Amino acid sequence: MTTTVFAWGNPSRGDDAAGPWLAEVLRRNRPADVLLVEDFQLQVEHLLDCRAAGLLLFLDARADPAPGVLFREVTAVETLSHTSHALAPAELLGYYSRTFRGEQPPPAFELSVAGNCFELGSPMSAATHRDCQQAADLINRLLQRPEPRAWRQLLTRK
Repeated sequence: MTTTVFAWGNPSRGDDAAGPWLAEVLRRNRPADVLLVEDFQLQVEHLLDCRAAGLLLFLDARADPAPGVLFREVTAVETLSHTSHALAPAELLGYYSRTFRGEQPPPAFELSVAGNCFELGSPMSAATHRDCQQAADLINRLLQRPEPRAWRQLLTRK
């Protein structure tokens, strides 16, 4: 089964560099059955990358008050976004079913790290860098057993 990993963010915007940072770590020791897709944001065009996968993993920074690393399962939302750019993983999965005529998307999971500073030209914060290292360890564990059931056992309980 092919696992498609999406890593997105802007390395020039402080903690938004988390996705690209994790992509670089993954690129160095990526298993052969893992497709890595990097971009500044998720877009509807990524549906084709989703369709070729048996399992999806989304990597990004998040701007919310919950500290640390969060790992959760993602389900499709049926609401239409006001734009086709900068989609959340759940929105992308919602477009999947509509685009491919009711076909269900592959099992999907999101691994995110807390971010506090997203200013242009800012470096990644020490806290986010520390969380990225923890997330990289989890990614390695996940890719050793690329099975939805195994991944569900590692979900963050919050």
